[in-house]
Amino acid sequence: MTFVLAQERHQLRRNLDLPHDEYDILADRLVDIVHGVLDAQERDYEDAALMFWPRPEFDRLILRWPVLAEEYGPTWDDYRTTVQRYLEQWSESGSPRVTLLAGAVDELAHYADDNRGDPTDPAVREGYAQHLQDHPRETAWPPGRNQACWCGSQLKYKKCCLPRGRI
Repeated sequence: MTFVLAQERHQLRRNLDLPHDEYDILADRLVDIVHGVLDAQERDYEDAALMFWPRPEFDRLILRWPVLAEEYGPTWDDYRTTVQRYLEQWSESGSPRVTLLAGAVDELAHYADDNRGDPTDPAVREGYAQHLQDHPRETAWPPGRNQACWCGSQLKYKKCCLPRGRI
């Protein structure tokens, strides 16, 4: 919930042409932490990519590292609703199509072990997201209304996550 409120505040302040303040910086940082967004300064902006956890992996992630529920949300529905809203905000800002990179719990664990890090550390997850960009399993966003949803539910996008961004 904090993430959504921070993003809404940030968007409102941007629309009012107010100067960037400490809470706007926090909103930017939350985006990086919550979604594992790859740093735009380290890649070509046309190659916008976002790491996300498909449902089976999200469930395994929260079981293995329960503390991550504080960042990603306690349930799959909370998580994918937040991701959908973020994707829509990103799209509304005039950003190009986004490529979704599916994360895998075992890969994150191996990546963390190889780099002597903790998977709950945001920097380790960001490094893993960069690793995924080099070894992608990509899903383009947005899908067509009648195409399979990006989240992997096998439902049509219009019946699954599209309405979640409008709640």
